[in-house]
Amino acid sequence: MENKSEVSGQSCISRTLGSPLFKLKISYFLIYAVWHCSAAYMALLPTKIVSYNHIALLYACIPIISVFGPIGIGFLADKTGNYKMLLILSVLGCGFVPFGVLWLYQDHQSYQATPLFENDTDHSVLENMGVFVAERSYTFPLLVVFRIAGFIATDVMTTMLDVCGMTTAKKHGGDFARQKLWGPTSMVVIPFLCGTLIDLVSDYLGYIDDSIAFFLGGALSLLAVPLILKLEVTTEKNTNSMITTAKKVVSMVDFDVFLVVQVIIGACYGFHTDFLPVFIHSDLIGSKTMIGLILSINGLGTMVILSIGKIIINKFGEAHTVIIGLSLYCIRFLIFYFIQNPWILLATELFEGFSGYMSFVAGSYYCVAVSPPGMLASLNGIVYAAVFGLGKGLGTAIGSSLISSYSIRTTYICFSSMAGGTAVVYLIIYHLFLKKIRTDREMEKNKETSEVFGIDNPAVEWNEENDATKTI
Repeated sequence: MENKSEVSGQSCISRTLGSPLFKLKISYFLIYAVWHCSAAYMALLPTKIVSYNHIALLYACIPIISVFGPIGIGFLADKTGNYKMLLILSVLGCGFVPFGVLWLYQDHQSYQATPLFENDTDHSVLENMGVFVAERSYTFPLLVVFRIAGFIATDVMTTMLDVCGMTTAKKHGGDFARQKLWGPTSMVVIPFLCGTLIDLVSDYLGYIDDSIAFFLGGALSLLAVPLILKLEVTTEKNTNSMITTAKKVVSMVDFDVFLVVQVIIGACYGFHTDFLPVFIHSDLIGSKTMIGLILSINGLGTMVILSIGKIIINKFGEAHTVIIGLSLYCIRFLIFYFIQNPWILLATELFEGFSGYMSFVAGSYYCVAVSPPGMLASLNGIVYAAVFGLGKGLGTAIGSSLISSYSIRTTYICFSSMAGGTAVVYLIIYHLFLKKIRTDREMEKNKETSEVFGIDNPAVEWNEENDATKTI
């Protein structure tokens, strides 16, 4: 009996480890871990090698490229059906493109340590005295190249990973939000681990060295590749042209307004993600370990929210979910204006999951609910272009510009006002017009289905508790 029990236990473990949903969970963990390794330092290091005016110019270029990247990749993925290969290329990009920014930072450090003339004071001493030391001629152009490549890789990675996740979860009867929560799970571990390792290595070397975080990201990207190849991803090719696809999207007015709101969500997320480490390090004088700890708390809150994500969206609907997210951004950013103790951030960052990630998940559910056949990756690419391309790019560009003119605390107040105002306006417009538009389109779609398949009265009036979010 004992042997049979052991065999049964081993068989159960083997089935769990080999299940498609378990592979998907681990893929989310590893792929998000690649990004979390270097994300904070990709935002922090440029502030040490170029001016804030240059940073604002850099982020002003990114929205254009980051918008068309995910949209084009989403359409290409639907046309070719090769989701996994595009995901692999983007993951490797996220793992190794950051080394370009690290090299620029190390090159700038060497430049600072070089004496101006023989027996003269070095650049770093002059900078500490408040004397401006000019950048090298190639620093900013190369920074633009590396940061744009990094943004494109991140946008494509998140788009394709969620498309793979949605199709796999739907095929095997899984809850998409619970698969996705394994991405933020890595945020609980990785940023704190990287921050701690950087402080330990820096203490040992006697100077600050951030490179361990970049090497860890590159290693994890290589580990993720064979796992992605084993994912069971089903695709349905899009037979429409890009123009026809675009026309269908434009005709969905409720979805178009939802995209605009997602742009604002992305702006809040992009600004906060890129400048939270700067705020902690520069304004609150926090250590790298504290940065990692706060980001880990951020991931813990996201895990909790995504574990009940389907319940939340089924209860409130996609529209109300993003309205709640905007309202939380408004409150949290207002707190940032007054905060003096960095430990308070451990409480505010617990709500990032509902502010940002839950809104992104709501966007994915919206795509599943309204996408015509063969257009899931295209619609999801458009949503991610709105959030991580246009939205995130605008957030970082506007944030950089405001910080250079005013202060980072004043900038948080501006973003708080924008989030709160958008929440109020969208709530009013949604209940006055958009809800009925979506209901009518869903009923028309059901009517067409009944005519094609001969089903009697299949139309069920759409509402927030009876929608397509229940399909995953």
